[in-house]
Amino acid sequence: MNLLNNLVGRQVGKFRDEQNLTQGDLADALQQRGWMISRSGVSKIESRLVHVYDYQICWLASVLDVPKDALYPKFDASKPVEEMILKYIHNEKLGLVLKPDSFDPALLTKKYF
Repeated sequence: MNLLNNLVGRQVGKFRDEQNLTQGDLADALQQRGWMISRSGVSKIESRLVHVYDYQICWLASVLDVPKDALYPKFDASKPVEEMILKYIHNEKLGLVLKPDSFDPALLTKKYF
């Protein structure tokens, strides 16, 4: 099973595409602002393979010229927080997994973006 390590990757890719930027273009813009990241690093963020720290979200929002909140998926406030977050992140190593009796296993295979 793939490890999903961030909530913002799909939105980063969406905003990058909307601005007709390549992953290399985004990496270059981030480097100009002080984040030493490669095109491959941007790819890993968009694929949700790496964790993105809060301060990095600030960089991404600034370069993409979007509010930080726009980088996060929309959550259904009527559902448990754990269920909503773990729809997007799954990492057994960090303990980010739903208990088998507390969720629909299909949640981990569906694409929500």
